[in-house]
Amino acid sequence: MVAARDDWPDRLRINALIQGDVGVALYAHLREGSLLVRDGQAVDAGERIASAGNSGNSTMPHLHFHVMDRTDPWEADVTPIFRSYL
Repeated sequence: MVAARDDWPDRLRINALIQGDVGVALYAHLREGSLLVRDGQAVDAGERIASAGNSGNSTMPHLHFHVMDRTDPWEADVTPIFRSYL
């Protein structure tokens, strides 16, 4: 776990960043108060980290997920992880 935040700008709101072998995974729009992980915590594949929420401009719970090349979502480039789709 690189970072778990519930204080980022409203368009992202509650988020988790997880450093992996191919980049940094961003999970955005998590439910407020549902984070089960803390900064610096190791996370295993399949481990529950939070619940989906509906922060930002939405009315239904949803999850935004992508893999980036660095931890700053405002500066990062997206890292392709499904090469068969390219």
